[in-house]
Amino acid sequence: MTGHNSRKGFTLVETAVVLIVMGTIAAILVPTLVGIVKRGKMTEARGVLYSVRDQIIGYAGAHNNTIPDALDQLGNPQDPWGRALRYLGDDDAVEKNVCDNFDSTSLEYITRDGETVSDVAFVLASDGPDHVEDVTLGNQTDGFEPDDDLLLYVTLYHLQAVLCDVTGSNGTKSTFELSDFVDAFSSVVSNSANVSGTGVVVNSNG
Repeated sequence: MTGHNSRKGFTLVETAVVLIVMGTIAAILVPTLVGIVKRGKMTEARGVLYSVRDQIIGYAGAHNNTIPDALDQLGNPQDPWGRALRYLGDDDAVEKNVCDNFDSTSLEYITRDGETVSDVAFVLASDGPDHVEDVTLGNQTDGFEPDDDLLLYVTLYHLQAVLCDVTGSNGTKSTFELSDFVDAFSSVVSNSANVSGTGVVVNSNG
């Protein structure tokens, strides 16, 4: 007969310690994982906006350089959260050939820097992860404080650069790189700093 008994299982104190450790680890990891998923969705949403932008320009190229009046002509694309994208095109750009003596639009866009961009051809928007329309698309779309909405605008200049036989002051055809396009792609995701990119403008904050 041995002089001591074998211990089996955990005491209440040991169980409590394990639970506290597991809770601490979860408290650290869960917000990180949520942030990673959110950033992934935001990145995907930006990609969707860029893709739809290209589809709109492609549509214009196939329809006498006029943009669609609604996204149902492109199959009603949705953002990664399953909501339909919002879209506003300039009335004249919808009805008239933008390459035929077309030099201005009625749409403006206010950037996150407070700059007012004129002669906007169209604006796209996703309501973001909260599914709430924080920014209303209109003749002067205010993207200064978009909350978590993702907003993309394309200027008439950009549209004509892609669709038309644009010539510079020296009479030669101009070439346009992405860095030449107006750009203010900024995002605040999970308390991260603003991130700027290249291409047509997308403003987001989420």
